[in-house]
Amino acid sequence: MDKSTADTEAARKLIDALSRYQAAFNAMVEASMDISLYEEVSACLGEIRDAKTVIFAHVAAQSVDFVMAHTGLMTSLWNAQLARTRGEYVPFFDVQNDTLRADHDDAVDKLRAACEKVLSDRRIPPSPRPSPTPSPH
Repeated sequence: MDKSTADTEAARKLIDALSRYQAAFNAMVEASMDISLYEEVSACLGEIRDAKTVIFAHVAAQSVDFVMAHTGLMTSLWNAQLARTRGEYVPFFDVQNDTLRADHDDAVDKLRAACEKVLSDRRIPPSPRPSPTPSPH
């Protein structure tokens, strides 16, 4: 498989994995950090990591932003979940997580856009049409 084909395939896989990740992530948050959904999110992260490795030069900055946003939001969500389990009050949780969630969603969108750019840069332009054969006079 040539580099262009590999890049295109990786970008498509990454876009697909990001869509599944986002759906699983949202479901996990809505289900109060359900462990089975957390495992689904983790599986999607593995697919994202594998796909972005192929096109990392094209998505490096967006990948780092995504990892940092994911890690920050997950840390906050798990800390809050553990605090609630211990019966502790979690002040400013909603405001903080709304901000982290917006940063997270923005990072997902920017990584997806970087993949779409890889796809648009890899499209083969249509070949020129041959000139019509001159008609004999």
